Amino acid sequence: MTDAVPHAVLDMLRAVVDTAARVAVDNARLFQWARTRQAWSEATRDIATEFLAGTEPRRVLAQAVQRARTLTGSAQAILAVLDAGIPPEEATELLVTQWSGTNAPDGAPTVHLTDTAAGKAFAERTVVHLTDARDVDLGAPVTIAGPALIVPLQTAGVGLGVLIISRAPESAPYPAELVALVAAFTDQAALAMQLADAQRRTRELDVLADRDRIARDLHDQVIQRLFAVGLGLQRTSARVEDPQVRQRLSDEIDRLQEIVHEIRTTIFDLHGGAGTSLRRRLENAIRQQTADTAMQARLGVDGPLSVVGPALADHAEAVVRESVSNAVRHSGGDAVTIQITVGDELTIRVEDNGVGLPAAVIPSGLANLAQRAVASDGTCSVERRASGGTRVHWAAPLS
Repeated sequence: MTDAVPHAVLDMLRAVVDTAARVAVDNARLFQWARTRQAWSEATRDIATEFLAGTEPRRVLAQAVQRARTLTGSAQAILAVLDAGIPPEEATELLVTQWSGTNAPDGAPTVHLTDTAAGKAFAERTVVHLTDARDVDLGAPVTIAGPALIVPLQTAGVGLGVLIISRAPESAPYPAELVALVAAFTDQAALAMQLADAQRRTRELDVLADRDRIARDLHDQVIQRLFAVGLGLQRTSARVEDPQVRQRLSDEIDRLQEIVHEIRTTIFDLHGGAGTSLRRRLENAIRQQTADTAMQARLGVDGPLSVVGPALADHAEAVVRESVSNAVRHSGGDAVTIQITVGDELTIRVEDNGVGLPAAVIPSGLANLAQRAVASDGTCSVERRASGGTRVHWAAPLS
């Protein structure tokens, strides 16, 4: 009986030690998960702060992908998003915009959505958790495929893309708690992206409103006052008998007209958009060719220049520049009209009131303009008008 007591005490002590050890392990695990959750919370906060602070989105997304790979202990992390303008329900692939880890692919890789794990995550807006992805078609250029997670990037149920992370083969699968943290992180990152985009659009609208206000003030106040000054100078000039003074007043009136023209161009620029930029380019091209000459040029525009793409805008500027240059150098006239029409196609018509281009000039002029027309799938013609002068007709489709 005396020997039984120590054994019972030892058993009790072992039980206490085992319990204490389990409690210590549980506490250590809880402490580690608390630190992990804190790290994810800090990552989410940092990403949201960077987005809302106006940091360039590409840099913020690169940071987000890097943090996701590091915090999950993954070998690779890929962010793939929808191409601009494609509805989520019509998408067949996503564009890889960020990559973290080794063996980055060359070029501009894509993530395929048809019959792939990435497609399932994107279409069903759900996390795809794979304990071993070696025999699974992820749809992505993943070079290290062990355990993998594919997390949809979405806001309000609208898919924006997917985040794909993977560990090396034979690595431990992602714990369920970690999967939940990754999903929450991507949801917050997507929300921050949307809020940042809305914030950017609001700032752009504010800027446009300010520009419209300034443009109205310039038009309603400054230009009108300059017109009044010009009219006053014209009335004064009519009463002046001294020819030198009259010429000086005429020169000052011309300068006022130039200032009015520059202010009008500024007003077009303040309204913003590609159309005003193209109009200014055309005006500059015409002014450069007619400066210090007796040629009077008039530009007319019918239709929205804002729909003209960059490549076609370059062709349009070159066509107007060369056509006006030919009129100045070869026509012998004193007026040229440039009419730009935007409909299903961009049409440029340049007419002068001269005697017509020399026969030797037409082939070379036509060749250069025709080459630009061919490059734009358009047409070009240069002809002498029956009433005198030369007409250039150049047209190309908008798309």
